[in-house]
Amino acid sequence: CDSTRRETRLHEVYCGWLPAPSFTCSLFPGSKNFFILTWWSADDLNAISRELENIALPSEIHRKFRKLDDIKYWKGSEYSSFLHYASLVILQDRLSPEAYNHFMLFFCAVTILSSKFYKRLWSVAGQMLKHFVADFAKIYGEGYC
Repeated sequence: CDSTRRETRLHEVYCGWLPAPSFTCSLFPGSKNFFILTWWSADDLNAISRELENIALPSEIHRKFRKLDDIKYWKGSEYSSFLHYASLVILQDRLSPEAYNHFMLFFCAVTILSSKFYKRLWSVAGQMLKHFVADFAKIYGEGYC
């Protein structure tokens, strides 16, 4: 549909302007009850946990990732590091293209809103978040709203 194409273009255009992490890594977040964890098998979750524990983070990140079994103990800095440094790579191969593009709306909006440098794009980020919320049930199902 046109809405999905427009959202995809938004994340391609605006995320293309954002600085990429200077290293490659893989992994995935949530909380103990976060619905996305239910999408994967136990083997997938174990593989993700191993990737999390082995990621080399930039020197300014002081807390290493813990495995998904410990996600209920993650600190805000771990969620932030996941979002900003690891989520793009780990989620790309683990979510459907539709769900990944939806996640990219959130990622790009948060990244834009995280810096005054992108202040001229804050209204665009607001629109991206509106699309993210409006399409949540369509992507993940009514039970997750």
